[in-house]
Amino acid sequence: MKVVRVLVDAGAAFLLSISFVFVSALASTFEPLDSGVFARWDSEHYLSIATGGYQIFSCPMPSGWCGNAGWFPGYPLLIRIVAGLGLAPTTAGFIISNAFFFLVLVVLRLLLDQFTSSEKARWALLTAAVFPGSIYYHAVFPISMILFFVLLSILLFSHRLFLGASIATACAAFSYSTGFLAAGTLAFAVLLYRRHEWPWRAGEAALYGAIGLCGLVAVLVMDQFETGRWDAFFLLQGNYKHGIHNPINTLWHVWSLLRWQYFGHQEYYALGLQTLVMAVVAPSVVIAFLFRLRSACPVEAMAAIHVALFGLFPLVVSGNTYLTRAAANLLPLVLLTPRLPGAISALLLVVFAFLNFEVAVAFFKRIAI
Repeated sequence: MKVVRVLVDAGAAFLLSISFVFVSALASTFEPLDSGVFARWDSEHYLSIATGGYQIFSCPMPSGWCGNAGWFPGYPLLIRIVAGLGLAPTTAGFIISNAFFFLVLVVLRLLLDQFTSSEKARWALLTAAVFPGSIYYHAVFPISMILFFVLLSILLFSHRLFLGASIATACAAFSYSTGFLAAGTLAFAVLLYRRHEWPWRAGEAALYGAIGLCGLVAVLVMDQFETGRWDAFFLLQGNYKHGIHNPINTLWHVWSLLRWQYFGHQEYYALGLQTLVMAVVAPSVVIAFLFRLRSACPVEAMAAIHVALFGLFPLVVSGNTYLTRAAANLLPLVLLTPRLPGAISALLLVVFAFLNFEVAVAFFKRIAI
């Protein structure tokens, strides 16, 4: 039965992924069965929102504001609900993240079934299991949550359920700060694949994109309701020097650090290496897709659009040195791998597994990322 095959394949990929994580934890001298080790950095903000709601207050930070309103509410709301069953918030977050990642693998398997063989689909799932930055799929972060809604929107679009796809993108936008980009992916897909005349097609794209952006609007409404400031998110993000940056300068800075400052420092080196590797792999896979655009299916096209938007946006806007969480958001890239030559797919699997392990070790050791 197809359902059994999908669940078995997704389950095998999930077990491989979490095994990598557990081995990384042991290599970092941490106990992998302690959910507390999966909470790092921004996890504390999500947990504080889940337990005490949004807060914003003046402080001597660059923007003049501190608090937790710079993080989105979808994931903390789920933690609050699950923790209400008697679980510790950290345990609830760990369970939610892993449940969503299993669902991510299920949806990936369903999408792969639409255009490739079972053998290549399983290979793509293996690649997803060791994807760079995949520690964040299991940790107390909403990365697996946003990816589920992104992939669900692609699945619904492929079945011509456009309203459902736009609602899924709204959920993505409500879950993570870059989730609103999923509305752009859907709008582009409507422009490419709807068969109406252009004025009507453009109107549809605008409508479904706008529905997706409602998730972001809901976040701002919630900020106003809880903090009295609709712009609380933007005030808090002012601490992180967001703006318009030259992505080439960001990548050159990473290269300079690898050559001079971090050479021999394994964990820092792995973080920079992942940034540079994904800066090469992501556009290369998208370009390879463009050469066969005429024969591509909508699933592949939406995956390519997603990789382009979610890959370029953080480099331009954040200006951060390391983009490990941003790399984790590029998981739909695996939908573009089944048509790559076998040798390249195998090489990607090996490289991704190496980066996955090293970055997970850095995560557990609290190396800044």
